[in-house]
Amino acid sequence: MSAPTEELGRISAWIQENWTSLPFIGHIAPAAALPIGIFIAFFVSGIGLHFSEDFILIPAGYLVAETLDTRNGVLPMWPTLIAGVAGIILGDAGWKWMCGRFGTRLLHTRWLRRFFHPRRLLEVKHQMEKKGAWVLVAARFIPGTRTPVITMCGLLHMPWWKFLLVELVCVPVTVPMQMLIGYATYHALSGIKDSVQFVTVLLAVVAAITIVFVGLHIWLGKKHAKAHHPRASVKWLSTFDTPTTRVR
Repeated sequence: MSAPTEELGRISAWIQENWTSLPFIGHIAPAAALPIGIFIAFFVSGIGLHFSEDFILIPAGYLVAETLDTRNGVLPMWPTLIAGVAGIILGDAGWKWMCGRFGTRLLHTRWLRRFFHPRRLLEVKHQMEKKGAWVLVAARFIPGTRTPVITMCGLLHMPWWKFLLVELVCVPVTVPMQMLIGYATYHALSGIKDSVQFVTVLLAVVAAITIVFVGLHIWLGKKHAKAHHPRASVKWLSTFDTPTTRVR
């Protein structure tokens, strides 16, 4: 049985009080199932949606810190870590399999071309030919590079043992690193007792983190656009021949 909400941290209490008002999921699963929701979100993200991990892991880190501090809450540490790591690895593996199995069809879709131009894939291919699996290692730590690199891993049919080795080594490192931002945010705000001030500061912190990550993504995008990056031969795309994959 769940503890009374007054024994929970403020965000956990708010989630417990409003959980049943959520459409669909609020009526079929308790708030204690949030780690499972994190796993599903990362798995679905990996095989198709490709949104940033930070937008899940930073709030998760906050709720984990709240749960550890109050000894009660909606996100216990170990189930959350396991759900995050397993969801990311299986989602990445699912996307690699899809790219290896349906590579030609995927490259012909407007949906995929909106995420990255074929030129970007040729640049990643060139790097992988020179550095191999180390490109996949770097992609775990550089925003905006994970999806193109995993796409190329699938298109080039990187051996599964090599792909999974990198994932199993890197993901258990990057997940806690991202959650630590939320963890630190909780402890920075834990001394604020006034609810209005707490919400105001929390919203300001969320806005600041969002601006930083969006700004970083834009800066990296502009830096990449200005720089000259060597790329693999366009002839490689002939295996996926279609007018829409021409590189200019």
